[in-house]
Amino acid sequence: ASDVYKGQVVCEGTVMHEALRRSGKDLRWVEKKAAAQKLKIDEVYLMVACPDGSCDIVAKERGR
Repeated sequence: ASDVYKGQVVCEGTVMHEALRRSGKDLRWVEKKAAAQKLKIDEVYLMVACPDGSCDIVAKERGR
């Protein structure tokens, strides 16, 4: 298995539960990471979990 594994855990505001489970994270982690960016999950276009515990977030465009 690759140690640079990245898991897409949110796609267009929808939590990808299987990928989230594989990443070793949970819904609370997703909520906290989104909240740190002042976002709710349904405002997240894309969230990717990184192996180091960080994540990359792309917010939806406002009004969409």
